[in-house]
Amino acid sequence: MDRTPSPQGGGPLPLSGEPTSVVGSVAEGRALLTWTRTGGRSTVVAYGVRKPVTALRALAAQART
Repeated sequence: MDRTPSPQGGGPLPLSGEPTSVVGSVAEGRALLTWTRTGGRSTVVAYGVRKPVTALRALAAQART
């Protein structure tokens, strides 16, 4: 059975533009990705990585500073 990882996110939606890879890559099937908007708000998405949403929100807040 082929399992496609389901992404989890913390931060505002919708996302636009290209993300910055924090760890890993989507091609590898495991990644933490960050999108930063004008104004400094960030969204972090875990792809194929089990991370609590609270941890993703904390990472998004760190990315803003």
